Amino acid sequence: HGRSPAVLTIVYFLSLGTPSNISSELKYYMGQGSLTWEGAQTACRDNGDDLASILTQEDYTAFQSITETQQVDMWIGLYWKTSTRMWQWSNGDPFPYCVSEPQLGASNCCSLTRQGHGQTEHASLDKIDCSLKRPFLCTGSKTDIFY
Repeated sequence: HGRSPAVLTIVYFLSLGTPSNISSELKYYMGQGSLTWEGAQTACRDNGDDLASILTQEDYTAFQSITETQQVDMWIGLYWKTSTRMWQWSNGDPFPYCVSEPQLGASNCCSLTRQGHGQTEHASLDKIDCSLKRPFLCTGSKTDIFY
């Protein structure tokens, strides 16, 4: 108990399995500075990478580890695609659920956000206004600070 619906949804989504063509070899690193979601996506892509995605159980485990060591809320690659009216990852992979459909287009990005304190502390996905500046997590081939 105490888990948010988004966290439970991720666990359920991962329990369904993933397509065989999805690699579990993703590596994560913190981008430099605090940027808007679009700025963070551009910064990751300038390195030939992308904002972080949760595609496999290994990815979810890595995200849990990252949130234990990083005491900040951070952008990941999940956003609301208006044309399809669905949440999807920055790399184009669909995701069935974040927290809810965004209101008036202002909150159409998801952030990995720390919730609770002490033993009840956990990370959850929260819809956040994309224009807010926050740290961000990239995935890809960059060689510094791997998770």
